[in-house]
Amino acid sequence: MRSVSDPFADLFPRRRERERERTTREAFVEHARQVLLARWGTSLARRTVALPGGQSVEFPLVSGNGRIVGDVAWLEGMESPEWKSAALSEHVWVMSHVAADRPFLLIGHDFELAARWLARGRGMFDGVEVWSLDGDQLERLE
Repeated sequence: MRSVSDPFADLFPRRRERERERTTREAFVEHARQVLLARWGTSLARRTVALPGGQSVEFPLVSGNGRIVGDVAWLEGMESPEWKSAALSEHVWVMSHVAADRPFLLIGHDFELAARWLARGRGMFDGVEVWSLDGDQLERLE
C-alpha cells in the first residue's frame, strides 16, 4: 500500500508521528499473520466479530471460520507504564467476551512490562492466550 504524502505534516508533527505508528503497526500485523500461518497452519485476516449485546468489533487476526480470534496490543507511543497496563487490561477484557475456541492477544514489544502485568493479573483473563512476537520468535506468555 502506497502512502499519500501529508501536506500538513510539517505544521503538525504529531500527525506525522501517528502516521508512522500506524504504518509500523500495520507492518507488524502483516508479519504476525505470516508467522502465525507458519506456526498454526491457518490464514488470519482482519474481520468483524460479534460480541455479546449485539456489539461487533473488527480484529486484525481472525481465521476464516472465526474459531481463532486475535488482537494486537500496540503499546508503542505510550510513555507511562500505567497507560500500557490499562491498555493490556482493556484488550484482554474485550477478548474475554469473544466467542471463539482460541481468543488471543499478541504483544510485539515491551515484553518485560507485559510479563509483569501478566504475573499480577493472571486470574482475570482465563481462556485468553497472551503471546509475544519478537522477529520470528513466537512465544506464549504464561
